[in-house]
Amino acid sequence: MNWKYLNETTHRFSLADLLGGTKYAPEYPRAVCNSWLWIERDGRTLIHDGYAWDGATGVPDFAFLKIATLRHDALYQFAEEIATAWGWTVWQVLAMADTVFERTALADARQPWQRAVARLYTWGVRRFGYAFHVIRRALSANASGAATAASLSLLAGAGAITLGIVPNDGGYEQIGLVAVLLGAVSVIYKDSVARQARFEALLKEAIATMTAVQSVIEKCKGHAP
Repeated sequence: MNWKYLNETTHRFSLADLLGGTKYAPEYPRAVCNSWLWIERDGRTLIHDGYAWDGATGVPDFAFLKIATLRHDALYQFAEEIATAWGWTVWQVLAMADTVFERTALADARQPWQRAVARLYTWGVRRFGYAFHVIRRALSANASGAATAASLSLLAGAGAITLGIVPNDGGYEQIGLVAVLLGAVSVIYKDSVARQARFEALLKEAIATMTAVQSVIEKCKGHAP
C-alpha cells in the first residue's frame, strides 16, 4: 500500500496531558511498547520515525490534521495490543483515540473553518470508527480475495444489511451504515467490473469475506458499551 505520510522523526506527546479532565487520564496500567508505538504508564507517548499512515481516510485531507491523524491512526492500529495490556475493551481504546484526534485537531485548527472541519471529522470517527475498525480487521485477517474483497465485501455487507442478514440494532447500526456507505463507494469505483460474469464472481468472493466479517462482529459484540 502507498501511504500518504511518513513520520520522519520520532513524534512525542503526552496522553495524560492531552486527555486531562477525561476518564482516559492520568495513569495507565502498563507500558505498551512495540516497533512503532511506545506508551509509558505516565502517558508519555512516542510514535517512532518510519511510521507511515494515510491521513484522513475516505474524506478530504487537510494539512492541519496531519498530527491528529498520525496519533489517531497509530492508536487505532495497535488498539488490540493496548486493550490487552490495559485490561480495556477495544471499544474503549478506540474511544480514547477519538478523543485524542478531537483535542489535537482543535488545538491545531487556526481558522473557524478548520475548527468546523475538526468537529465534523470528530463526529465521523466517533460515529463510524469502531465499525470501520472491525471491518478492516476482518478483511485483513481473511486470506482470500485480497484487494478485490477489501472493497467489494463492503458491497456484500450492504446487501446483507438490506436483506436483514445482519441485525441492525445497537452497535450493529454503525456497522450497517459503514457497509452501506463504503459499499456504495466501491460500486462507483469498481465500474470496470460491470461485465456480468466477472461481477458475479467478485460478488461470491465478497460474500465469502462477509462471512468472516460477521464472525468478527459476533466476537466484538460484547465490546459495545
